Amino acid sequence: MKFLEIEDMKKLMNNCRNDIRVNNVSKVMIATALYTGMRLAEVAGLTWNCVSFKKLRIKINKTYNYNKGGGFKPTKNYSSNRTIDINPELVSILKEWRLKQKEYFLAHGIKNPENYVFLNDRQHIISYNGVKKELDKLAVQLDIKSVTFHALRHTHASFLIAKGVFPYITFQNA
Repeated sequence: MKFLEIEDMKKLMNNCRNDIRVNNVSKVMIATALYTGMRLAEVAGLTWNCVSFKKLRIKINKTYNYNKGGGFKPTKNYSSNRTIDINPELVSILKEWRLKQKEYFLAHGIKNPENYVFLNDRQHIISYNGVKKELDKLAVQLDIKSVTFHALRHTHASFLIAKGVFPYITFQNA
């Protein structure tokens, strides 16, 4: 299994949480994955109307199309469409990110017509390789195991299970 141990997860989370900058969208994406277990394309495909700060929820109903040069596409499968609860820590991170993003975009005349949460300072959604480079850099910097973005999904699930929280699973046509 590829996932981070709890101590390494905490190191990574603290680093990402304490370094929110418009020119490094990867860290906010990493934090979002650690807190939610979302896939990279789901994180990249988030729009601000999918985030409810008031209800502490994120609605996942589309992904970013990395293979066809951008835009939205459907989620991996029907059951991937979901609404997930988020904790106040992630809300705080996303609020700070939103404020910094808005200020930067306003100051630089940047438009965000698709309302992407993770649009960077160059008006792009960061590539898988861009996020992977940041994860590799952080692994060295923080002296933690190097992992893929998908391993953050496994880390989230492993952390929940270690805390006694088990995912609700339904079986269609069982």
